[in-house]
Amino acid sequence: MVGRKKKESFQILKDRIKQRIDHWSTRHLSQGGKEIFIKSILQAIPTYTMACFLLPKTLCVEMESIMAKLWWQKGIGRKGIHWCEWRKLCELKENGGLGFRNMCQFNIALLAKQGWRLIVYPDSLLARVLKAKYFPNSDFLNASLGNLPSLTWRSIWAAKGLLQSGMGWRVGRGTEISVWEDHWIPGKEINGWEHQTENEVELVADLIDAENSEWKTELVERTFTADIAEKVLQIPLGKNPGADMQIWRGELSGDFSVRSAYKILQNARMDPSDLLLQTDIQKFYKKLWNLKLPSKLLITVWRASTKRIATSSVCPRCGSGDEDIGHVFRFCPATKEIWQLTIWLLWGARNRLVHEKKTESVEALSVGVKRYMAEIDGIQAEKLSTNRIEIRNQEELPSETTIFFDAAFNARNKKSMAGLVVTDRTGGIVKTMNMPNSNVPTSFTAETYAGYHAVKLGRSMGFQTVRIKGDSQTVIKKCQTNKTDKSVISAIIRDIQELSKQFLKIEFQFINRNENQMAHRITEETLRRGETVSLGGEISHYSHDAPEGRWRRSLD
Repeated sequence: MVGRKKKESFQILKDRIKQRIDHWSTRHLSQGGKEIFIKSILQAIPTYTMACFLLPKTLCVEMESIMAKLWWQKGIGRKGIHWCEWRKLCELKENGGLGFRNMCQFNIALLAKQGWRLIVYPDSLLARVLKAKYFPNSDFLNASLGNLPSLTWRSIWAAKGLLQSGMGWRVGRGTEISVWEDHWIPGKEINGWEHQTENEVELVADLIDAENSEWKTELVERTFTADIAEKVLQIPLGKNPGADMQIWRGELSGDFSVRSAYKILQNARMDPSDLLLQTDIQKFYKKLWNLKLPSKLLITVWRASTKRIATSSVCPRCGSGDEDIGHVFRFCPATKEIWQLTIWLLWGARNRLVHEKKTESVEALSVGVKRYMAEIDGIQAEKLSTNRIEIRNQEELPSETTIFFDAAFNARNKKSMAGLVVTDRTGGIVKTMNMPNSNVPTSFTAETYAGYHAVKLGRSMGFQTVRIKGDSQTVIKKCQTNKTDKSVISAIIRDIQELSKQFLKIEFQFINRNENQMAHRITEETLRRGETVSLGGEISHYSHDAPEGRWRRSLD
C-alpha cells in the first residue's frame, strides 16, 4: 500500500538504479555504451511503476541526477565535468539533444495511455469501476478530481490535460463533431474569428451532402476563410461513411502512442527561439543520427556540433594557434593531412597526446581508420546479405488476375492521377487506364485513391479472385487488415474494405518501384498532360520505354 509518504514508498526505484550502476563495470563503457546502458537499463527500471502511478517530482529529479553523474564521469571516483544541463540531453535527438527521457514527462505520457484506454475501452473493468466512483454522470475528459481520490485515479487524472491537447476527430458522418469546438481539420485549428459569416453550421454533418457523400463546396467556402476551406475540402469522405472516431493527432495512424505523447510534452517546453531554428537544426541532426556508424562516433560529432568538449588555449599538436573545435578537426597542420578520416579517432589521438604523452603518426592513424572501417563494412555487408536472402525467399503466389496500381501527385493544384494495369496469369496486358482525383492533400492520399480505383476496377470487370499490387507499403498493409483505420485516409480504406468483401478472394501485395514501372509511367505522363486513357488489351504508348521483360509470365 502507498501511504502519505509517497517518496519513501517509491524509494526502491532509486535504490535499484544505484545497485545496477554499482554492479556494472561502467569504467569500460564508451559514451555510446553509456547511452545504451542509461536508456535500455536504468531508465527502464521505473517504467512499469510510472505506467500506474504518478511519482513525486523530487524522486524523478534525484533519479535523473544519478544518471547525469554516470554520463559525465570519466571513471570510478572521477566526477567529470557536466558540460550542459540534463534537460538539454533529454531533448529529442532531432532538436539537438541525446534523447534521454525526462522522467517527469515520461511518467505523464505513460499515464496518458491509461487515460486513453478509459476512453477507447469504456466497457473494461477498470473503466467501469472508475466511472462508477469518480464520474458517473460524465466522461473521463470532463471528470473532476473529486474528494479523497485514490493514488491510481489521481495519477491517471493528472494526464487528462495531455490527452485533451492531443485528441481530435476523424470525420465519418459528422453528427458528433462540433465545427467550432473540436479538432477535426488535419494540421489546422479553428479559432472563433476564422469564419467569414455568421455561424450557419454547428455540426460537421451540416457541411456534408449525405446523399452523395460529398462536401457542400459552396457552404464550406462561404463559412471558412480560403486556407481553412481548402483543408476541409481535402478531407476524404467515403462512399460508405461510418461513425465519427476520436483519434490521437500525434500519430498518422490515429492511435495513441507514448512516444508521440512524450514528444508533445517535449515540444511544449521548448523556447520560442528554438522553434525558429527547427528547420535547419532538425535536418542536420536527423542526417547525423541516421548514419550507420557506432554510437561513440555519432556522440563525438554531436559534442563537437554543440561545443561541449574540452580544449586548451594552445594546440598540443602544433604548438600554435588557439585550440578550438575547428582547429582540432580541420585547420591544424597535422589534421589537414587526414581531415577526411574519422573525427572520433582524431579526438582520441589528441586525448592520448595530452593525458598519456603518446604521439601517433599520420600513417598509424590512417591504418587504424582503415582497419576500423573494414570492421564496419563487414557488419553492414552481413546485414545486407541477410536482407537479400529474405527477399529471395519470397515466392510468387499463383493468381488468375493481377492489377498494378500507382499514383502521381501534383502538390501545386492538389490533383492526382491513378494508373492501373490489369494482367492475366500469363502476364499479358488485359487493360490499362488512369483515373483523376481532385482536392488531394498528399501523395499518401493519392496512393490510397489509386488502391481504391484498382479494387473498384477489379469488381467492375467481374473478377472473383484478384491480386492487387502497389509500391506503397503503408497503403498495402492497411488494405491487408480488417481493423478499423483511424488515419487521415480512413474513409478510403473503409471503402476498400467494403469492396473487398465482394470478391471470393482478394490479395494485396507490396512490390518495389522497379516492378511497377508501367503503372508509374502512365500516372506521370497522364497527370502532366491532363489526359485520361483507357485501353483494353493494349499497352499505353506512355509505357513503351519500360524495360523489356518487366512482366513475368508463369512457367506453365
